[in-house]
Amino acid sequence: MHAGWLPKPNKPLTDPSHYRPLCMLNSAGNILERIIYQRLSKAIDDAGRLSPNQFGYRKGRSTIAAVTLVKTLADTALGGKDGKGAPSSTVTSMSKMPSIRH
Repeated sequence: MHAGWLPKPNKPLTDPSHYRPLCMLNSAGNILERIIYQRLSKAIDDAGRLSPNQFGYRKGRSTIAAVTLVKTLADTALGGKDGKGAPSSTVTSMSKMPSIRH
């Protein structure tokens, strides 16, 4: 690992707060980390030890998919045996989901 400081553009070099930390990680370490992650992920998925309701930190299972599943289950539950009934109004658009400011 290599560490250093980069000066911020158009700032005086005399003030320590005008520098950004820079850390270069070892490429071999990054490659090894990726290999271990892929093997562990595959082993966990192949073992079938995770619940089908586990959406977090799983490939191909997004927040949108989880919300859609909840909405479908709610619609089914509210519809009764004959499928008639009022559809749920749970999260009908992405604008109602919490967002993070960048």
